[in-house]
Amino acid sequence: LFRLSSKGQIELIDIPYFKEFDLNRMFEIIKVLNEKYQKIRVILNCSGTGIILKKLLEKCEIHFENMNLGSPCFSQNDRNKYKNRSAKAFKKFQDCILDSKFSIKSEKKHKRIIKELINIPHYINSSGKYAIPTLEERIKLEMQDLNLALTIAACFIE
Repeated sequence: LFRLSSKGQIELIDIPYFKEFDLNRMFEIIKVLNEKYQKIRVILNCSGTGIILKKLLEKCEIHFENMNLGSPCFSQNDRNKYKNRSAKAFKKFQDCILDSKFSIKSEKKHKRIIKELINIPHYINSSGKYAIPTLEERIKLEMQDLNLALTIAACFIE
């Protein structure tokens, strides 16, 4: 859960996070947050279990955006710069951090978030595009999990 501070800084204020994914609990949290905050941005991976959550949100008319970070960028300009939408999200997020426009106000998973954010692997690929390793590449190279960092970075996609 993020909010925009009076200084124009994006603040991470809460992370509804589960050791074991519970679809009904996640839906209830989204529903409560949607009622509590006027401008909530729900970003959802609509594959796998996300398909069911998508249907529940649609039934309750709760607006959400499909994350789909592995897909190509929409604009030609972005396609020339980034390998895919996740690379663009991480780059935009990185720029926000460098410009001091992001802060963490939640203690939940604080150490893990910092560890993931500090160690985001990125490179310029052979096509000259900004890239981060895919899940398959990270598993093959025994790299760290980036689930929280990916979730946070997804907020920086337009």
